[in-house]
Amino acid sequence: FKPIGTIPSSKVLRTARDTKMLSLMSESQLLIPVDMDKEEVGNLFENYNLNSAGVVDKTNKLVGMITSDDVLTVLKEEAVTALNITSDGLIIDVTFGRGGHSTIILKQLDSEGRLIAIDRDPEAIDEALQLQKKDSRLEVAHATFSQLEEVAVSKSINGRVTGVLFDLGVSSPQLDSAGRGFSFMKEGPLDMRMNRKDTKKLTAEKLINHLSEKELAKIIYEYGEEKFSKRIAKAIVQKSKNGLLKRTSEVANIIPVSYTHLTLPTKR
Repeated sequence: FKPIGTIPSSKVLRTARDTKMLSLMSESQLLIPVDMDKEEVGNLFENYNLNSAGVVDKTNKLVGMITSDDVLTVLKEEAVTALNITSDGLIIDVTFGRGGHSTIILKQLDSEGRLIAIDRDPEAIDEALQLQKKDSRLEVAHATFSQLEEVAVSKSINGRVTGVLFDLGVSSPQLDSAGRGFSFMKEGPLDMRMNRKDTKKLTAEKLINHLSEKELAKIIYEYGEEKFSKRIAKAIVQKSKNGLLKRTSEVANIIPVSYTHLTLPTKR
């Protein structure tokens, strides 16, 4: 990629924590330094659902473009490398997602190797079953990662597992699907259940509209690590008194603009 000119320093994102600058940028304007930490770049792409970003060198010259595929491939390969896989190993991918890690793991196993894929999301399980049809070394279990021991016992593999991979958090497909209710950037229902077929689990809509201000603040503080949780909870409860909140945009719009110096509370 041939350098095409110098970019003003004020236009370059130096840290993924600079949310004030992020809020002012469109994706096409996002520029990052070539020496930004790989993990930080990964978090940036994942948290803000980016497809691409420009890359500048130390003299602020535009020297390239990085895509989400580039970022995720590097991070996935590094995670799998850390497993130190042996070709005849028995690996458990506790959070299958859409099979990014599992696909790489299978390439490193021989005919004696075995991979067990776990996920609580039925849509992820459907993907895993499709992959299983193509590769008999893969076994699939519809479960949560907290049920790992139960899965191991049911498959009689206690003491034989050579590696376990956890990739915790919301997956890109879940964020991309507005109907899942995970994205604050896309209009959708306030659902946020990892398993929408589990009718016993409360949706985000029910929690937001029926929890007390104190209970809501506790959830936002403990799971969102948001220090202004009480203020946000109060705003949500006050708004819900005027009518039930049902859409992701309704909740996202409640968060005051004055919070943009934090790590975008809406994404928390």
